[in-house]
Amino acid sequence: MYIELFLLDNALMDWLILRLATALRGRKPVGWKTAAGCILGALYALGAVYWPQAGGLLGKAAFGCALALALSPKGWLDYALAVLCLFASAFSIGGLAFALALATGGWMEQGVVWTGLPVRTALCIALLASFLPGAARRILRRRQRGSVQLEVEYQGAFYKLDALIDSGSSLWDPLSGLPVIVAYLPALAKEARLPIPVATVNGKSVLYALHPQRIALDGAQLYALLAISPSPLRDAEALIPPAALPISTGE
Repeated sequence: MYIELFLLDNALMDWLILRLATALRGRKPVGWKTAAGCILGALYALGAVYWPQAGGLLGKAAFGCALALALSPKGWLDYALAVLCLFASAFSIGGLAFALALATGGWMEQGVVWTGLPVRTALCIALLASFLPGAARRILRRRQRGSVQLEVEYQGAFYKLDALIDSGSSLWDPLSGLPVIVAYLPALAKEARLPIPVATVNGKSVLYALHPQRIALDGAQLYALLAISPSPLRDAEALIPPAALPISTGE
C-alpha cells in the first residue's frame, strides 16, 4: 500500500468521526480545527505502525482525548461531553470501517487495520456514514423540542406517530370548535373529507380532516380532529396545537 493512500484513508476516517461527533453535540464543525484533527489523526496512525505501543489502548484513549479539542469545547463539562461524543462516533464509524475492511479482503496487524481496497472501502464508509450526522441532528432536535407519542384509532386500525407540540398552531374546526392536529398519514388521506381552512405566510389553503374514534397523547385522551397533510412534515409526523392538550380540555 502506498503511504499516501494510507494517510488519506486515515484522514478521511477522522473527518467522518469528527463530523458525526459534532452532529451528536448539536454543533457546527470548525473547518480549520477539523482539518488539523484529520492531519494529526493520519500522522498518529502512521506512527502507530512504526511504534506499536502508541497504538495500544492507552495511546488511543489519550489521542482521542486530544482530538476532542477539535470540537471546540467550552469549559470542562463541555469538554467531557465532547470526549463522550467523539468516542461514541469513533465506535460507530470504526466498527463499520472494520467490518467493511474485512469484507473487502483486509486484515489486522499490530492494532492497525489494513485493507487491499482502500479507495472502495473509504467510499463505502463515506456513503454509509454520511447519513448518520443528519439522523443524529433530527433526533436531538426532536428531543429539544419535546417529541411525544400520538396514538390514532380509526375504523379498527391503529397508528402511532412521533409528534411535536406546535406552540404557533391555532388550527381549529369552525363548525365543531375542536382543535385540529395535522399529521402526515397517507393511509387515511382518502378518509379525510372535512375541510379545514388554513392561513399561512404563503397564503390560504384547505386541509381535509377526519374524526378519529380515538386519539391520545402519551396515553391521555384528546378531543380533536385529525387533518391529513399531503406532504411530509418537518422533524415530526404530527403537529399538535396547545389547545388540543389535556390541560386545555379540562382533564
